[in-house]
Amino acid sequence: FSSQFNFCSSKSMSDFGIFIDAGVVTTIKTTSRGGMPLLRQFERKLESAVNRNDYKKEHPDKFGELSNLSPLRRMYFIELIKHSGFTLEGIRVRIKTGNNKIRRIMDDCLSRMGCEQSGELYLHISDNGENLSVYSESTGYADSDKILSLGCLALFQKGMDAAVPYDAPRSIEKIAQRYGQNVLRYYKCPCGDIDAKARKLALVQPFLRDGLMLSVLLLSFLKENKLTFADALSLLPEFSTSTHTVQIQSSAADIMRKLNAAEGGQIRDGLNISCKRGNVLLRPEKTGTGIILICESAKAETARELGIFFEKKIREQDHSGMSN
Repeated sequence: FSSQFNFCSSKSMSDFGIFIDAGVVTTIKTTSRGGMPLLRQFERKLESAVNRNDYKKEHPDKFGELSNLSPLRRMYFIELIKHSGFTLEGIRVRIKTGNNKIRRIMDDCLSRMGCEQSGELYLHISDNGENLSVYSESTGYADSDKILSLGCLALFQKGMDAAVPYDAPRSIEKIAQRYGQNVLRYYKCPCGDIDAKARKLALVQPFLRDGLMLSVLLLSFLKENKLTFADALSLLPEFSTSTHTVQIQSSAADIMRKLNAAEGGQIRDGLNISCKRGNVLLRPEKTGTGIILICESAKAETARELGIFFEKKIREQDHSGMSN
């Protein structure tokens, strides 16, 4: 699965990775070292080569040396054990995932650590292993943004900085300030080495990009600090996020330039706009047919209202672009 592949890619010191998922829909993911997103110049070279059919075709026998990754997969399991602090006795939790391989790994890991699989706390791990969300009857649903924030908080408490994706919640900065630490953000598809420092840190913090590792880290954090999951959530600032895609017919770049001029945002890994009600990130889809809208605010209702407001702005600029 994807997160395990990222770990193996990092430990093997591979500069480039190709992960093929032959599921219901076959997908191919290309990565740089440690499963990090490719730099834009390399992505353009790949896109250009594929579009022009300009690549070498070889028989599978000539693909290169076939290596057995079993030892690296074993290292992955050992890494999970390390993040548990070597014991989770007294912790009760249930695992939910559609990936049987992930379930077997987590069942084995939790069993060895003395963690009982029962109780009201449900850990939901995505089928690719990259994301974690949590549900309990007392707290309701905590999405992956909340859990990532808790993972960062655990680092800040230990005097460490955190590297997160550019679209991670801005509220993480508020937590970092509380502990005198920093948040470094790496881009989805950077031009050059503008985010080199963040990427370097991210390579030694794979647990923030891995749902299985984050699960064990979260449980260890609860045990070490003698907290319930509700207690842990109370340590986070109030925030909620809303994400959806707005389909467009004109140029995403033109729309974002006009919105930047009108709203006074900041163009980096997309267009970031801060206002009194919260924060909005606009990012073009790779297909060029839509703009992804990520809104964050202290309240879920306000985040949704921001989404409605900026969707209207996008449609106005889209209509204007089609008229010109």
